[in-house]
Amino acid sequence: LTTTNVTLFLQTEENLRAAYELKEQGNAFFQSREVGKALQCYTRALEVTPAKHPDRATLHSNKAACFMSLREYDRVIKETTLALEVSIVRKDGRAVK
Repeated sequence: LTTTNVTLFLQTEENLRAAYELKEQGNAFFQSREVGKALQCYTRALEVTPAKHPDRATLHSNKAACFMSLREYDRVIKETTLALEVSIVRKDGRAVK
């Protein structure tokens, strides 16, 4: 392991912790019908979640639920499509779509 690899790993772990906390905050806002605040949390969580990480599917699905409650159906379609496009990498390294 190089110093760069360790640094990247730690940054990724920190980002994933931050994304989890933002998702949980978003969930609380959504449950209290503060959809705009929930959307902000989910959007910020996506910004810090690595591109191919499977948690992105959940975040996009959560955004879709927000847009559904706002009756913004074009945005629901966009977010559900993005959720479905997230590639999940199996233990053997092959992508599952």
